[in-house]
Amino acid sequence: MRYILLLGFGLLLLAGCSDDDTPTNPAPNPDLRHALNMEIGTKWVRKSISRDIDMVMVHYDSVEVTGTEDVHGETWYRLENEFGYTYYYILRDDGLWSASDTDKMPYQLYKFPVSPGESYTLERPGSEPLTVNVIDTAATVAVHAGEFLCHKYYVDCPGCGKGDTVYFSIGTGEVLVRDESTYESSYRRELYRYLGGSRESE
Repeated sequence: MRYILLLGFGLLLLAGCSDDDTPTNPAPNPDLRHALNMEIGTKWVRKSISRDIDMVMVHYDSVEVTGTEDVHGETWYRLENEFGYTYYYILRDDGLWSASDTDKMPYQLYKFPVSPGESYTLERPGSEPLTVNVIDTAATVAVHAGEFLCHKYYVDCPGCGKGDTVYFSIGTGEVLVRDESTYESSYRRELYRYLGGSRESE
């Protein structure tokens, strides 16, 4: 259910890869305006796996911070992938906000701080509203890039009977997105590699 995947070709921020069993980022940064590394030139690689009845497709794509841009009087970070898609992100006191390259209409993507049991509505311009349910705020998940302490969300599409489980690490970004539909097909996208900066994952 790729239309639910929250960040599309957008943000995947990695703080580094640990050599032991300690999560890469064991404590969220309380100052959310400085919680994500947006240094220009930083690049992230994601691995996506789509499964159907008789087919498995594996795809890799990369995302890079290419600069900043004024969006409605605020300085937003600009991220691009190799296909030319551009997205904008900004951290505010209440969480992470996004805007697309087409209309640049801001919408709240992830709300911070949150507690397990909370829910809020994600309203993207031109799309059906999604219900974001906070399942956990200290879930550990391991992917190719390392092990991360995450907020765990269930993103529900009430009108279509499908949903995604999303693991989002403050200071890192989306680590894992997993399709939770009951259909025979499935989808999984994980943080695969970090390229650039002072630390790199293998």
